[in-house]
Amino acid sequence: MDPGYLTIKDIVTGVIIPILIFIIPFSLSTFQRINRRKTFKSLIMRELKELEPLNDPIGENMWYRRLSISFLHEEILTKLSENRDFILSLNKDICYNGIQMWMHFHKAEKTTDDKLSKYHANEWLNYLKSFTISVKYPMATELRKKWEKVVKEYFGEVES
Repeated sequence: MDPGYLTIKDIVTGVIIPILIFIIPFSLSTFQRINRRKTFKSLIMRELKELEPLNDPIGENMWYRRLSISFLHEEILTKLSENRDFILSLNKDICYNGIQMWMHFHKAEKTTDDKLSKYHANEWLNYLKSFTISVKYPMATELRKKWEKVVKEYFGEVES
């Protein structure tokens, strides 16, 4: 029985070209997703260098005011509906810990209750630790210790 392919040209036009037409766009989109994730991780690493607390205490139980700037990775991770597909393409630990870390930070900004502020500060510290570990930030321990010192100044203790 004749398969219908008589020459190499027939095989190239009938089999190889259709396969390439399918594979090339798929490969390009995969490459783009991988590149976006790598770029985002590089952005996080750069921004973590700027996450150090300010030295001057500002206000009673307002530990969060020791961070004077906002971050692009924070904006991306906290706008879940706008960035859903990208966030879901990230490493699950980076995604979860980053979202939780900034959620507790913003909840602390909104609360006037000292117990809740302390709770959010401690949760923020825990997720900061997990987040910096999940992105493999080399200065993770030092950054956490600086923020633990801030939380101790406001609340007298840190709960791990």
